[in-house]
Amino acid sequence: MEAPTSWRLYEAFVEHVTATGRLSVLAGLYDLNSEFDVLPAAGLFINSSFGIGAELAASRPQGPSIFPVTSPGLRVRLGFQRSARYAGYLQAVAL
Repeated sequence: MEAPTSWRLYEAFVEHVTATGRLSVLAGLYDLNSEFDVLPAAGLFINSSFGIGAELAASRPQGPSIFPVTSPGLRVRLGFQRSARYAGYLQAVAL
């Protein structure tokens, strides 16, 4: 209902992960909502009303790269492990 009635390529990207798995680089048409500002509770619902936060929604004059119109981008993720119990990652995106 909310999407345009025309056909459009939504996502198309290439991702490279290094042999160690610590570094990942993704480039192409990318939906920010897939990895940034994601609410865990939103995964429980189909077509949930949970959306991108106000911080990212106002990040560009034409809006962020999310449904229904994505834009070319580059995402870099670096994983790290501080101890046996705690692991995490840093990631950044450029659109």
